[in-house]
Amino acid sequence: MNFWRRISLRHAGWALGFVCVWSVTTEARADRVVLFSPGGSAAEVRRLSVETLMTSTLRDLGHDVVSGAGIQHGSVSGVPTTEAQMVEVANANQALWVVTSEVNPLAGQYRLHVTAGYTLVRRVESLEVNVVVADEQARIRDVLQSMIRAPGLGDDALRLTEEAAPANPQTDAQRAEAEREARERAQREAEAAAARTALAEREAARARDEAAAREHDFENRPRYGADPERPWIGQVGLGMISLASHDAARAGGFLWNMQFRVGHGFASAPGLELRGGFDIVGGAASGFALNVGGVYLGSFFAAPVYIGGGAELGLFLNTTGARDAGLLLRASAIVSWRVGPRFFLEGLLPEISYLSLGGGIVGIGLSVRAGVRF
Repeated sequence: MNFWRRISLRHAGWALGFVCVWSVTTEARADRVVLFSPGGSAAEVRRLSVETLMTSTLRDLGHDVVSGAGIQHGSVSGVPTTEAQMVEVANANQALWVVTSEVNPLAGQYRLHVTAGYTLVRRVESLEVNVVVADEQARIRDVLQSMIRAPGLGDDALRLTEEAAPANPQTDAQRAEAEREARERAQREAEAAAARTALAEREAARARDEAAAREHDFENRPRYGADPERPWIGQVGLGMISLASHDAARAGGFLWNMQFRVGHGFASAPGLELRGGFDIVGGAASGFALNVGGVYLGSFFAAPVYIGGGAELGLFLNTTGARDAGLLLRASAIVSWRVGPRFFLEGLLPEISYLSLGGGIVGIGLSVRAGVRF
């Protein structure tokens, strides 16, 4: 019996010692807070001041604070942002609390965003409050005391976020001025955005109108020779021809001609026009020619400019030398421009002519004609 009594007493002593050590360790973890340096857009001096105040406040509240270079990060890089990262940092530092924060400046105060992770129950709470510089010590103590506790924020979250800052005429005036400037800036930006939108809409509308006008002008462009009230045209012109190939009896040279034409267009076939007329020829040879033929001039632009070609077949009568007659063929590219409701200028270039006299004569030249429709 004494033997078993000694064993029981020994086991009881071990159990009591284990419970004491576990209680001390748990209490140490519960009181330890890992505090990361504040981030945010506030100046470094302000952030360092807030960090110092938070550290001293937590210690005054009875917590063991791990901060700065003393923090063990484990595998977490930088400031922990998720629940799992906070748990890992807390375990690495033998702590139950991990606190991060951001400080953003305001006139006479700053915006403090605090996040506290209670790793025992894997709870993460965030709170964002205004801190008036003149009352920051009490304000930060209230915030930390409400967050670093096992039950969590509870109803204090609403109280802390809705709590009015103490009256301070100077900071209130600065805040009012800042708010007024912010409203004016927002109004200016809104007006500028509205002006840009209106300008873009006007430009888009003008572009659509211009495109519609161009399309309308092109669809309703006048076709050449399609005016049923003026199907006829009378033309007079001047041409120059260089003799590129001729018989051995001729020395080459140039021919000039005065041209007279009458044409008739068809409203049912715009661009097509039958023509006839005669030429008075001078230069290397003298004579006159009678011609019949036609042209086709297409309307490719809204402007009254027409492009196409034409051909003529005629009889040339030589009035010098042997006074022979020969067949005359002529083909040319043509550009016509309506310079008025009834008046046209026409250029023919190149104008290729073949005259069957002798061994045959080939000439290359150009002509310019003026015409009037009737």
